[in-house]
Amino acid sequence: MSPKKSAAVEVDVVYRCNRKGLPSALLIKQYLQSVWQTYGGRKPANLCLVFMNEAEHTALHQQFLNDPTPTDVMAFPYDDEDLCGEIVVNIDMAAQQCASFRKNFSQEILLYVVHGALHLIGFDDLCEASKRNMRIAEERILSS
Repeated sequence: MSPKKSAAVEVDVVYRCNRKGLPSALLIKQYLQSVWQTYGGRKPANLCLVFMNEAEHTALHQQFLNDPTPTDVMAFPYDDEDLCGEIVVNIDMAAQQCASFRKNFSQEILLYVVHGALHLIGFDDLCEASKRNMRIAEERILSS
């Protein structure tokens, strides 16, 4: 038997809230692997993905980014051998967006996860050109 090949990305998924309809951890990990394989993230990479409610997510946004407004996802890159970064997802905002735009909750969550992963790899959305590049990358991953 040949040795098992290690994955490019190892992910710890933390649920700090209870929300039905979240995509499975396996599906989430597949999307993160796809981001890493397609866009060349650091290998091996250990990530932490945290799902939380809006109040807790907004408090984190205020604490670490000095912004008191709600946001959908935050990514915290670390230059650490043990942890490449964290992606923190606001599931309440995903639910609101789905209700407003008649979108699928699971797909909205996956969009946030992919968006956060792209930030960890080095994408940004601070200007129109980089925002457009990020949207193209998101679509590429989500449609594959």
